[in-house]
Amino acid sequence: MASYALVESDRPLLTYEREKGKVGLMRFMITCRIPVEKGSELVKTGTLGPTVQSIMEDLKPEAAYFVDVDGARGAHIVVEMEEASQIPPLVEPLMLALGAEIEVHPVMVLEDLGKASAEFERVAQKYG
Repeated sequence: MASYALVESDRPLLTYEREKGKVGLMRFMITCRIPVEKGSELVKTGTLGPTVQSIMEDLKPEAAYFVDVDGARGAHIVVEMEEASQIPPLVEPLMLALGAEIEVHPVMVLEDLGKASAEFERVAQKYG
């Protein structure tokens, strides 16, 4: 089993366990940007933290990093999916509850990159 750290705002470091070799799972990074006005409104009403916590509990991310995105509140959230049809239910809570702008990109860890190295060589021989 591989272990990954997940940091939650008011809790100690938690461990997320992922089975190695699960077939069909791909990692995606969801980048969300919360417009300043909407984020400030949620801060003033005291609902930003609980809303984000609730969304994270539903998403069950492998990792979540809360950062500024283009000068506004935001996050980089790594989730695993089997297929693209899972994207809408994952991002809709961010858009509906936080008014967030969303980008979704497939991502790899070092182990995934290593699996692709033979393909790099083949492509380099053919096109390089």
